[in-house]
Amino acid sequence: MPSEYEFTELEHFVSVQINPVYLRFENVTDELLNQYAVNCLNACEKSKKRFHQAVLAAGKKSRINIYIHHHQACLIRFADDIYGYLISYRLTDTGTEDYAEKLTVFYEKVYRTLNNLLLYLEKDFNQYFNEKAKLTRLCKSEFTKTISVKVRQLRKHFRENTITDELVQIVTLPFYNLQDDSTCITYHRRNYLVILLVELLETFANKTSPVTDGQLRNILTSLNYNSLAFFNFSIRQFATVTGEMTSDSEIIHFYLLQLKLLNQVTIKPSFINNKQLPGIPVQIKTWINEELAFLERKQQHVINHSPILSGPLPAKAKIHTTLGVSQLSLGLKLLIDGGIITNSNYTELIKIVAQNFKTDRADHISEESLRNKYYNIDQTAAVKMKEVVINLLNLVRSY
Repeated sequence: MPSEYEFTELEHFVSVQINPVYLRFENVTDELLNQYAVNCLNACEKSKKRFHQAVLAAGKKSRINIYIHHHQACLIRFADDIYGYLISYRLTDTGTEDYAEKLTVFYEKVYRTLNNLLLYLEKDFNQYFNEKAKLTRLCKSEFTKTISVKVRQLRKHFRENTITDELVQIVTLPFYNLQDDSTCITYHRRNYLVILLVELLETFANKTSPVTDGQLRNILTSLNYNSLAFFNFSIRQFATVTGEMTSDSEIIHFYLLQLKLLNQVTIKPSFINNKQLPGIPVQIKTWINEELAFLERKQQHVINHSPILSGPLPAKAKIHTTLGVSQLSLGLKLLIDGGIITNSNYTELIKIVAQNFKTDRADHISEESLRNKYYNIDQTAAVKMKEVVINLLNLVRSY
């Protein structure tokens, strides 16, 4: 069972032995620092072997998760401690510049060793690695520098293709936020931003004609770029288009088309910008469905309050049946189950029957009542319907 803590030696090494607070200027020699660096490397190599042994003996995935997550968090803490030593005022306040440079080189070497162990955990134990954990401070700093050139290339493409300034800002903001030293970034976030940047650059590199705002929005949707800023931007684009339309029917047709297009977008599997929010297709489709529901209610309201269309329909407009509501719902179910009616939208069928039929006892049939009786067969109604079916069978035989 992987319950052991593998970093007792390593923690003492980082927190005590090489802590600038405890390192005395007169005792620090090249030989000592080299030995410390070797000790750190050996401790990390031992940890690799123990990781494999512990995981093999673990059995349950939940135990392995706890084990790997704990040691990953410790390594991140150790690496951040080293980063703190690197930028500490103690490096220059104690001794000469040569001494400060010597320690800086040493700490960078130790950091690389610890970071390599983190990379080893991420690669060899990927399924257990905690993507929600934050990057080390130095790793985040290096990542920011690495992508800065590509971000500038991306902005150049945006300018050449006359992408809207607001959309440019929405896309590039996460990259520029990295420059804030107080901002933390998780492994998941780093991985997402890398793929986002690569995909966008490839899109512009492979284009045969200028990329439009709409095309860029489609790309961001396929990459599940589900930031609230992008969602709000997309909704405002819809409002701009529908604002020029002259009828609700035209607006409804537009939103139905948008739903169709969204359903046809291929989303990268398990790929999302912010795991705390629904995917961007879900956000937009939910909003569109709310708009469609409102427009339908609005149209119904107009019909209900129209002096021509309001009021009860004349009796001749409804089909009069001698069946009761329970029998009518069962008759509909028989026609569907028997394959005579093949419409797959049962809700719409029930609605049509409720609006167009009346019984001896009711001029108006409740859609909800008909639906409940459709899904909950009344046995008394079933007995009466048997008589109706037998009578119909005898009638057919007489023809």
